[in-house]
Amino acid sequence: MAVVKAFGDVVDPKNGAILVGARKSKKSFKLADTEAQMLRGASRQGFGTKHTTLVVRMTDARLDKLQATKVAQMAQNGMARAIRPVHTQFDGDLIFAPSVGTKRTDLNTLGTAAAGVTARAIVNAIKTAKGLGGVPSYQDIRKSVA
Repeated sequence: MAVVKAFGDVVDPKNGAILVGARKSKKSFKLADTEAQMLRGASRQGFGTKHTTLVVRMTDARLDKLQATKVAQMAQNGMARAIRPVHTQFDGDLIFAPSVGTKRTDLNTLGTAAAGVTARAIVNAIKTAKGLGGVPSYQDIRKSVA
């Protein structure tokens, strides 16, 4: 499960295409490419510091505290696949990885799967979200460029 209000753009992990993100202007549906703007030296005027992506990666595997921490760390790779840039000073990104089961599993395999599922959850979150407060949703942006 993911809740996304990222400073960075959400991208398709398969091809890097920007799905949602900062727009060139409030009236435009064209996306600005936040990472490219930052690398060109554009400032973040108009953006507050209240951005975050929260993810819960629950498993039915039996994990101790250190193993759950490792799964959460590996799941961070999924954030990096789906958000550009991620973990900026404007974000409060966090992944929780609770374990509620007794199944045995390979920790590396579980962490690798957690990264992929995290990326998909982020994309799913923005694709199913509704626009709010004048900020268009993914569906709104798609309709405007179709």
